[in-house]
Amino acid sequence: MVIKKIDILKWYIILYPVCDMLYTVTENMEISSALNISQIIRGLGLLFLLTYLNWSAKMVLKIGGIFAWMCISLAIYHFSGLSLSLFSDFSLWLKMFTAIVTYYVFKQNFENGTFDYEKIMTWFVYSSYIAISSILLSYVGLGNSSYGSERIGVKGMFTIQSTITGYLLLLFPFIYKSQRKLLSVPVLLSVVALMSIGSKTGVFGTIICYSIFIIYELLNEGRRRVKKSTMLSVSLVMLGILTIGVYYMKKYIVYLLGLYQTKDYFYSLDSFLLSNRNRYIQLVQIYIDSFLSEKQKIMGKIFGYGNSGVRKMMSYMHPELNAIERDFHGLYYCFGIVVLVVISIIIWQCWMNILKECRKYKFRNDICFFSLLSVSLGIVYGWLGGHIIYEAMNLFPFWVICAFCKSKKIQGENI
Repeated sequence: MVIKKIDILKWYIILYPVCDMLYTVTENMEISSALNISQIIRGLGLLFLLTYLNWSAKMVLKIGGIFAWMCISLAIYHFSGLSLSLFSDFSLWLKMFTAIVTYYVFKQNFENGTFDYEKIMTWFVYSSYIAISSILLSYVGLGNSSYGSERIGVKGMFTIQSTITGYLLLLFPFIYKSQRKLLSVPVLLSVVALMSIGSKTGVFGTIICYSIFIIYELLNEGRRRVKKSTMLSVSLVMLGILTIGVYYMKKYIVYLLGLYQTKDYFYSLDSFLLSNRNRYIQLVQIYIDSFLSEKQKIMGKIFGYGNSGVRKMMSYMHPELNAIERDFHGLYYCFGIVVLVVISIIIWQCWMNILKECRKYKFRNDICFFSLLSVSLGIVYGWLGGHIIYEAMNLFPFWVICAFCKSKKIQGENI
């Protein structure tokens, strides 16, 4: 039996969350090679994706330029004394390199017809079912709590609650698109899973998303008679929101306000809204202003301070902290202003391109609209909570969707 490349890609996408689940399980079992297993799987995935690239002179220049910038950055971290661990710095840079490669691979293959976008996103939806199942199994003891004893929430067999929240939020529009029913089992289970994690961004992001689904359905049927089934679904949803929803949201908001008022977890209003992530950035900047030479500051602004350098700064100022969790700030401090500007421009172009297409179709083309919604969620979540642009788990769906948004495939009637 001959195994086709596209079948390997299919199962790599579907089973993608298992990599993070495997890492969590082996880490909890104190198996020292847990991190290596995760990196090996994704490293092989990166090599596999590279086989899909059409190595034109322009593409060689792009990928080669990115790789060269990575090598220069790593050398500067080392010789400037900013780095504590080149392996740690390389690991984070490899994620960024993977993100960019993913973008170019899928953009190129969407344009030449090798990949079918809707089929790819269907596979991602299947992968989300694995993640949802893991979260829901936490209620029978087969998973972890999101915040320990500090706050409520469960995250299944995943290590970082913000990461799995981001993954499900990115795919939530496509889960809904696959059903086009407000009360379908997959959609409702997605809502329950996202609410169960306990993240503020996840809870309110889910509410906003679901509200957009309702509005989208009503507007799309606005030019013709609204289906009875749609009205029934909307009516049942509104009834649920006004009864069960209001009750639980009231309890959740009171719970969050309690955390804020006692000052046990959040120390100010902006700290409450950003879950202390603003404080992480302030600590890094204080360290830079206080301890780095002018030469180190200049090199850091251009090339970043590296993963281990930022970890050193944060742990020096606060021993329990080790990462910046807001992506655009992380791009600046870890990779430098050049990478921040380049990545921001790419994302902005993708967002503007898909917005233009949505306007052309008056927001009635499903694949364009839900892609726009997903990218918008990713940008907002990356700004507020991080773990999207260069987080190993979330960079894959995010950059695949961005690739479609910027590809020439969506221009014209061939979507």
